[in-house]
Amino acid sequence: MTLNLGANPLILILLSLCEVFFVIIPALIASRISKKPFLEEIKNMGFSNNFRDFKYLLTNILIGLLIGVSLFLISGFLMNFILNFLIIPIFGVEFLQEGLNNAISTQPYYPTVAEFTIIIIIQIIIIGPCEEAFFRGFLINKLSLKIKIVYSILLSSFFFALYHTPPFIVPITTIITFYFYYFIIGLVFAFTYIKFNRLLMPCFVAHSIFNILVLLI
Repeated sequence: MTLNLGANPLILILLSLCEVFFVIIPALIASRISKKPFLEEIKNMGFSNNFRDFKYLLTNILIGLLIGVSLFLISGFLMNFILNFLIIPIFGVEFLQEGLNNAISTQPYYPTVAEFTIIIIIQIIIIGPCEEAFFRGFLINKLSLKIKIVYSILLSSFFFALYHTPPFIVPITTIITFYFYYFIIGLVFAFTYIKFNRLLMPCFVAHSIFNILVLLI
């Protein structure tokens, strides 16, 4: 049975708010280890005001919008390719059906206008920024101090996909069915982060608009 987190929009909103801990907890741990101020670790995750002017800021927002929309447009083809050319040929139709039936759904059921508006706002100010701050701004930055950047990108995408297909919550059929899809999505955000000089803005704008389009369409 699909785990429908959106059955109660209020619960979905509360769970979404918990993603602030993706920023708070790693920053607290890093500040203790590095002996640096907590706010400095927050800035190191990508929340620093390093934009030269309004035009530069607007350019990064537009880049994020373009990447997010483009990713959404190709995501359906990506999922169809994975399901029809990887999952079904290797594991079979029954395996795929079980994987789909046990997936996690965050699509809100019959939300009020106010609830849906709050969910959209949370995508913009919490989910996009906080997930990107952790998986890109924190993991890639910290890992790249010890290993090559390409391995940092792969590891951050590995954990990003694992977060969206959590073991012990969904069965192995669901993990295998959706894991590669989320891994590729994570790679896109990671390469965006590196390509644009480790700026968080294009990444979380892309992430947020991608999530919003999934909710709307």
